Amino acid sequence: MSSPETPLVSVVIPTYNQARYLGECIDSVLAQSYPAIEIVVVDDGSTDATPDVLAGYGDRINHLRQSNHGAANALNNGIRASRGAFVCWLSSDDAFTPDKVARQVVAFGADPSLGLSFMGFDTVDADGRFKADRSEIAWRHPDLLVSVFWANPINGSTVMMPRRVIESIGPFNETLRADVDAEMWFRVLERYPAAHIPGVHLHYRVHAQALSADQSLMRRSKATVRGAVLGSGLLVRRLKAHDRGAAAAVLAEMSETFTRQGYRGLARGLLIASFRAGRAWPRQQEALSMLVGASVPSPLKQGRPARLRNSLRWARNALGQFVKRPRLP
Repeated sequence: MSSPETPLVSVVIPTYNQARYLGECIDSVLAQSYPAIEIVVVDDGSTDATPDVLAGYGDRINHLRQSNHGAANALNNGIRASRGAFVCWLSSDDAFTPDKVARQVVAFGADPSLGLSFMGFDTVDADGRFKADRSEIAWRHPDLLVSVFWANPINGSTVMMPRRVIESIGPFNETLRADVDAEMWFRVLERYPAAHIPGVHLHYRVHAQALSADQSLMRRSKATVRGAVLGSGLLVRRLKAHDRGAAAAVLAEMSETFTRQGYRGLARGLLIASFRAGRAWPRQQEALSMLVGASVPSPLKQGRPARLRNSLRWARNALGQFVKRPRLP
């Protein structure tokens, strides 16, 4: 039973053809030490034995069945069908550790301003064998929103959010087939602080049938989500607020990261934003050379005004004429 001291927590489990792991997933929620939990499972059109697995739990869970519409739609329908003051979601091939929910409720009690909390985890293989420890997550940047853009440290199955926050920022974006969680985190972090709780609180399964195994889909979605954040100006505003005059250098470094990962469109956009934010010649030079696959002409290194202008013209041409001319000495 829920009470003001133990608010109801809803755990939404979207699932699609994961009957092999679904029972372990649900059992991990039923085994939570926290006493006030409801479980809402959304079967997104599974064609395997998922309905049989769900039937075995009787009234211990609530479950919905729908035609296949993707993870975002399943999550939104599960959240709408739930009643908790706090909401978690859990991929149906993952599993909570016993104190996961209790630890997060305590965190929200200590700081009611939080928009979300997330936790450390470990990874396991298809058969549940340990692969890696992710209990301590290193953020790439002190601003978590920037870190999510650069190298997302938030595992969606570890997140808890107050229902009031979900209602204020809106549902998951159903136009996306993947990376729906990162798109949500950007909207949350634009308005609310977040807390990380270290330690292993989730077993995250890595296997060939997981959605994340579709690398082409994941890359397209990642580029779409981050391209929108960059285009809105949100990323640059956060960097300027935190890093001030160093924002241009950080943007150039981010451009290098995305060039190495093969996201050339994002890399180009980040480098253009870097030039517009100011001068950070050594880093910008390195990022530009990496992006265009050629050495930047040496006058840029020499720093003499006339030669510098020539090098900046070269840079503008290389980036497609979209870089504003920085102020020259």
